[in-house]
Amino acid sequence: MDMLTIINSVLSLFVIMLVGVYSSKKRIITNDINKGLTDILLKITLPFLIISSFIITYDESVKSNVIKAFMYSLVTFIFIGIVSYLVLIPIKKDKKIILQFSNVFTNTGYIGFPILNAVYGSEGILYGSIFQIFYTIFIWTYGVIS
Repeated sequence: MDMLTIINSVLSLFVIMLVGVYSSKKRIITNDINKGLTDILLKITLPFLIISSFIITYDESVKSNVIKAFMYSLVTFIFIGIVSYLVLIPIKKDKKIILQFSNVFTNTGYIGFPILNAVYGSEGILYGSIFQIFYTIFIWTYGVIS
């Protein structure tokens, strides 16, 4: 992994955020435009990015890494859930629920996939989307229960 690639990716995202903040302050991007841009990103761009990442040549190392990503995801979410629960024991119940949910379920897909794509390419998106399987399962089970 080349450090210059990571720095360029983060700087590019930072510039994009600055353009968004500037556009919002100058009222170029209104609430309606913001909703439309968000819908394009979440409902069109990210799904196509994920689908296109699966169009690669699969060899034994990719298959092995997909299985590892799947297992690491399960272990990671169980571990984060337990650690978050233990760390938040002294917190009051109403705050505890929100803090625990936000500790376990970070927003990894929205900004994480573009960074994965920039740093690791399609293969990184492949592993990231496999990792997100348990995120989705846990957010709709453990996240709803807690």
